[in-house]
Amino acid sequence: MYYREMAKSSPTSVCHISLTNGEDITEASRHCITKPSGLSLFHHRDESTTCASPRAENGCKIATTRQLTLIERREKKHYSTSFPSLSAETLLDESRDAVAGDAAIVSSTLRGWSVRHVGKNMSSSVLDGKVKIVSYNILAQRLVSTELYPHCPMFALAEDYRCSLLKRELADAAPDIIALQEISVDVFEKPGLLGDWLSSNYCFAGDHVVVTDVKGRPRYERDEPPKKKCDVHVFKETDVSSQRRGGEHASWVTSPPPETDGPLQKRSEMEGVCVLYLKDRFDSCEVVPIRFNEIAAADKHLTQRERRSLQVGSHNVALISVLRDRVMPNMIYVIGTVHLIWQRTECQLWQMHHVLREMEQLKQKYEKISTGGKDEPALVSLVLAGDFNSDAGSPPIRYALSGTPPPGSDVMNYWKLPEEENSSGCEEAGSPPLSPSDTTSEAAGVRHIGSKRRRYRITDTVGHSISFTDSYATYREQHPWHVSTVNPSSNGEGGVLDHILVEEKHVVCTSVMRLSGRTELPTKDYPSDHYPVGVIILPRSSLK
Repeated sequence: MYYREMAKSSPTSVCHISLTNGEDITEASRHCITKPSGLSLFHHRDESTTCASPRAENGCKIATTRQLTLIERREKKHYSTSFPSLSAETLLDESRDAVAGDAAIVSSTLRGWSVRHVGKNMSSSVLDGKVKIVSYNILAQRLVSTELYPHCPMFALAEDYRCSLLKRELADAAPDIIALQEISVDVFEKPGLLGDWLSSNYCFAGDHVVVTDVKGRPRYERDEPPKKKCDVHVFKETDVSSQRRGGEHASWVTSPPPETDGPLQKRSEMEGVCVLYLKDRFDSCEVVPIRFNEIAAADKHLTQRERRSLQVGSHNVALISVLRDRVMPNMIYVIGTVHLIWQRTECQLWQMHHVLREMEQLKQKYEKISTGGKDEPALVSLVLAGDFNSDAGSPPIRYALSGTPPPGSDVMNYWKLPEEENSSGCEEAGSPPLSPSDTTSEAAGVRHIGSKRRRYRITDTVGHSISFTDSYATYREQHPWHVSTVNPSSNGEGGVLDHILVEEKHVVCTSVMRLSGRTELPTKDYPSDHYPVGVIILPRSSLK
């Protein structure tokens, strides 16, 4: 979502759903709408209305003009329309338009899927191994206010009401894997809310990691396991940069990061990210939580200023789940979900780098494992989804797609290498001013020689080998006015900041979930200031 001041939380539990493997559904086929009679629709009209007197002295009707009343003018301003007289003729004449208007609302809510070129004319017989993935920033309840969203009715901002809309959207999307951002502990665990509903009705399982404080400590910790009907995984705290993770499941009391002080925090309204999967479709192999503040505290290469900048502004977290497909046991999916910090490019690149490095290591690990009884090599596919707080042309997305940070990007000092000298004595554009301790730091890649200052290039050691594809690239070109999120503080300014990146070596993306051009979010029909994004992927082996 667009930036709001927030303090975030850390890990929790899991939930699950088995959504149908239905075919791609168009907006037209979603609902068959009958045309009831007697519905009125308010149209734009002139400020004056024309009335016909029942009878004039000459036997002809005389048109007279009546000015709108104050109440009618106020109603017109509120609804951007005026009120026609509610005669029987008017009701009958307007009923068809009223139904069309209602149908437009339904179709905009149920956006359906946009089939990519590779998915056209595809036989249903090859769809057994398809996987439908939906990513959704659902808007944390503690960030909701009537001041921030004045256009939304107050009742529609209530947590229970918004959860009911989320349930409808997810049930309609019918995903096999769900990645959620800004999902609170309450929404994940409370009876009747989203997590419990997904568990009880669709048998989803999964993992949840909560945002942290500046030291990397979770903003919520459990004393005992919650009573849930689905499988819930909680992981041991390990060094997120370690080469190997066992994926063991620990007790419900997760140990805090080392060298922390103070009591465990119990703020169940705090949000985080989660990955949910259908329990009867996937087996969980490993779960890796990524708490960026914890990593920043341990990163010795950061300057004090950089570490402080990361920790003060970022409580963000990410989560990676490794899932084995039961339908096609040789298929392993490494699913990552992330909620990057708002704007600041150097911090976003740093966060993205740690997520990509971890996913790359997991891929290398599981490619060495044989699956099934035929000693078939595992086909490992990577998917990274979430709220990147960045558009498609931004340095973080370009880094994920190209494997290297874009030249000239704002980066951490230790990512820089000297390239040539600049004798002007001026600070390089985009480079922050250095403290005295920074000027002699070899790790920071910065050195002053008299009045000369070196220019920098980004070190070749920062990069990755994952060949990600932007699933929405073609869709954005075809629908440039569609958005995935709206800035609540800029009067409806929208953009596409939610993305799904897929490594298509072993799979192909056949469809993406449609977005919308509607920018007034949330509303009584839309529960978040984001739209969900989604992909349908199919193993390439199914196409042969």
